[in-house]
Amino acid sequence: MLLTAPPMSNSTGQANAEVSVYYPRWVEILICKLWFRPRMPVGKVRRLGLIERLMGRRRIRVLTRPGFLFACDQTDWLQRNLLCNRIHEEEVTDRLATAFRSNDIFFDVGANAGYFSCLALHAGVAGVTAFEPDPDTCAVMDGQRQLNDWDATALSVVPLGLSDENG
Repeated sequence: MLLTAPPMSNSTGQANAEVSVYYPRWVEILICKLWFRPRMPVGKVRRLGLIERLMGRRRIRVLTRPGFLFACDQTDWLQRNLLCNRIHEEEVTDRLATAFRSNDIFFDVGANAGYFSCLALHAGVAGVTAFEPDPDTCAVMDGQRQLNDWDATALSVVPLGLSDENG
């Protein structure tokens, strides 16, 4: 079964229509075994060039150490780091994972691709409200929710940036 993925953005912030599916699972396994593993320099992403020329640029699904799936954009440094280490900001992840309770509502301000929103949903919070001003990234967050089969009402993505000042 081929899953539809949210579009990825190019450097100008425009969604790439050709990047609408994940790699086949066997390709993802190969990529992760050869290039994205612990202690492998994150810069080795350039080796994906041949695969990308053959199949197009797509998101790579990984099972994170906390236990949820995350579709990574290998051109984004933070997500490339997640591909290698399967965890983002380990101390923050551990602190949040132990602090979440089932009746919590988690507000993710500047959610980006939604790692901490996914962590909260995986921990079983009552709901997540994520604030992210980039519309392409908002679509990515909904794709993360779908990838993990979380209920549509569990994640509310607000396409706005938050600040303590006007402007």
